[in-house]
Amino acid sequence: MAVATLAVETCTLHPRLNSDLLITAALAHDLGHTRAFTYAAEILPSDAGRMLGHLELGLEILREHAQRTRLSQRSWQPLAHCVLAHHGPRAACGRFFACAEALALQRIVALDEGVKRGLEGGPMV
Repeated sequence: MAVATLAVETCTLHPRLNSDLLITAALAHDLGHTRAFTYAAEILPSDAGRMLGHLELGLEILREHAQRTRLSQRSWQPLAHCVLAHHGPRAACGRFFACAEALALQRIVALDEGVKRGLEGGPMV
């Protein structure tokens, strides 16, 4: 929720951003974690999580949803790019941010992770 809240605030500060895209990406960026772990008495990495990781699994979920709802490529591909690039552009095609919303999401995620780490007494890099 912190990432989504920061996305809403960022869209207020930068109204040229596509708020629908950024806020949806903020809510969906870690969807892959739902398939990357098994949830029982212990939370453990799933086979798919170990082999593919949460970025690829999240992309798989988005692709399934896009097909089921007949969402156009023009609509779901920017969202997919944001999800793939939310830890940085290395996972994205071309190794760069293709839209300002992907850049904004990556910075928001990094801010949230850094603040949490600092509050928990971890290293602040």
